[in-house]
Amino acid sequence: MESLFLKLFRYRERKNRSPEEDFMTELLAYILKNHTESLLSVLRELKVIKQDVEISNIYVDTQYIIKGTENTCESRPDIIIRFKDCGKKQHFILMENKIDSQEGINQLSRYLSYLNEQNEKGTMGALIYLTKNYDNKEYIRNMSLDTEHQIKFIQIRWWQLYQILKRYQEVEIIRETLKFMKEKGLSMSRKFSEMDVKAFMNVNRIKEMLQEGLGGAVEEKYNLITGTRYSITSADAELRNTGRYIYMANQKDWFWIGIGYWVDGNLINKEYPDLKVIIGVKPYHEERDKIIKAFKDFSYSNELWSSFGLEDEESWAGIWRRISLKDLLVDDDHIGNIQQWFLEGLEDVEEFKNRYPKLPWRANN
Repeated sequence: MESLFLKLFRYRERKNRSPEEDFMTELLAYILKNHTESLLSVLRELKVIKQDVEISNIYVDTQYIIKGTENTCESRPDIIIRFKDCGKKQHFILMENKIDSQEGINQLSRYLSYLNEQNEKGTMGALIYLTKNYDNKEYIRNMSLDTEHQIKFIQIRWWQLYQILKRYQEVEIIRETLKFMKEKGLSMSRKFSEMDVKAFMNVNRIKEMLQEGLGGAVEEKYNLITGTRYSITSADAELRNTGRYIYMANQKDWFWIGIGYWVDGNLINKEYPDLKVIIGVKPYHEERDKIIKAFKDFSYSNELWSSFGLEDEESWAGIWRRISLKDLLVDDDHIGNIQQWFLEGLEDVEEFKNRYPKLPWRANN
């Protein structure tokens, strides 16, 4: 059996990819596997089992593979939990962890279908969706109620899990995990600090400056290249749900162009947001192979552009050009510097579009 540290070593930080979700998945699985009381607390708190129910034959693991079918792809839920209750009933739980990423294409519905199949074999099923930020999945909840056996769908935030694990902070691995969660902003303090209040009082001014950096000639260029106009409502939703204030232009079936500010994730400088111009594609896009080839060609010939997810067909993939905001705060006209950088990035996008005209572009100029 592999050690926890060997598993974590595999997820060491790489260019354009943060291992944070993988780290937290393995740490959580290790705790639930080796500290039964914490597992029981989680299961009882989430009403997977009743307060007085004891469990046995516990099995917790990561990287479980659900084989694909003719209509679905192979899936890997982050954590699986198996156990028997005191009535000898078998339970099977899938847990999906999201910190900075979003749900994959039909990811939760595929897990729900799999659990329903297991239920038909006499196994009680539950799907736990663990996220840093609020992520409305009411449609999945409705689907779970519509399944023949009404699979339990449970949403929980990382800060709520932090509160449960705090009960066991005398256990060293849990205590250290709690520290790590706090350092990574997963404990989410429920109190306003003086700094929070000051930031809140300036939120409208900050938003105006963000929008100004994306406005004027930048907006005109973006509209011309993408064939779409900015959506402030969409940008606000992205900031709330994913930690990025960006405008996104869907070309065809989420072959897309984006521009804006990234606040969370694997930032160049943790104290400042990143600015990015990005061209991306969703998993299993019907023209993904052709798009990925173009991404590889372009990023190879342009050192300012980096790629992500190109070799994993289950991941969102793309290329981006990015810079830390800190590097643009070099004179009195910060907004002018930001706009100039975005314009240079959009000129690269225009070059990419002209170089690969047969990709599924929305606007053909």
